[in-house]
Amino acid sequence: MAGMKRLLILQLFGALVTAMAHAATNFDLAAKATNELAVDLQRQFATGNENLCVSPYSIQSALAMTFAGADGDTRTEMARVLHFPSDARAVAGSFASLQHSLEEMSVKTAELAKKSKEFGGPSEPITLNIANRLFAQKDYDFRQDYLSLVKQNYGAAFEPLDFVADPAAAAQHINKWVADQTRDKIRDLIPADALNKLTRLVLANALYLKAPWADPFSEKTTQPEPFHVRGGAPVDLPMMRKTARFGYAKREGFAAVSLPYAGDDLRFLVLLPDNVDGLRALESKLTAHALAECAKLEGAGRRGAFAKVQSRAANDCARGKTSGAWNEKRIRYSARQREFR
Repeated sequence: MAGMKRLLILQLFGALVTAMAHAATNFDLAAKATNELAVDLQRQFATGNENLCVSPYSIQSALAMTFAGADGDTRTEMARVLHFPSDARAVAGSFASLQHSLEEMSVKTAELAKKSKEFGGPSEPITLNIANRLFAQKDYDFRQDYLSLVKQNYGAAFEPLDFVADPAAAAQHINKWVADQTRDKIRDLIPADALNKLTRLVLANALYLKAPWADPFSEKTTQPEPFHVRGGAPVDLPMMRKTARFGYAKREGFAAVSLPYAGDDLRFLVLLPDNVDGLRALESKLTAHALAECAKLEGAGRRGAFAKVQSRAANDCARGKTSGAWNEKRIRYSARQREFR
């Protein structure tokens, strides 16, 4: 569906994460900074008519590990751009809490799925794998306190490689690790010529998410219906309808809808402009605070029709490819994005 109007699909995590309001944790710092970065990235890259898909949590995690080793002007500048306080240990502790909460969520849904299966109900849990690793030049003298900090808070194992002798082989090794962590969904992340003999450290974050809906859509309701391309003429695409209670809020110029995944702790947040051509206006006034507020919609149910989120081959999201468009005056969504069902 090349050439379709770009959708506002900001995050795999970020505002979605803050919907886990019932967990008594101290991940607010990490969640807020991730939302801030999400908005910054969206404004930086959403400049044309192409679709945009980014994972600010993954990006922010890797940069947070980098921030832990920065000092002086570098730390000051990184803190400004990443919306961090100057205390690297506070940042690391918050990200550790956030990752722990996400992993607990995955364990919880596995237990719920096991119990559900006993009674013939849905039995698929949320599958989540968050992996961090430091690939470092062997025999290089890294500060032990830095290695301990990232190991304790980010779970980042330290793996020595020889960039000096064979940087291409090192890139291949890192790519295999990323592919293994993402169930072979992300391949060749680092080009063979991206590293060289001067490379001393590669900080990698790999994130894999497969999240079933709390209440799956019925395939029987799928039928072709119109949606608008770039705010213009409608095009018929297969759409799935559902009438249920969703988190819903009406804001100035747009509506927000949230759909829960299994376990109800993780939610898919959709922001729908009131007008077919209203995406630019929505983007211009989007803030991290607005995302965080919209992510708290679990108690504001509303009945309505909503469309299916269609799966797509995994590398599309990793490479920033999604497709879809909005239908005027309806809460309808059609997209193709990695590991969403």
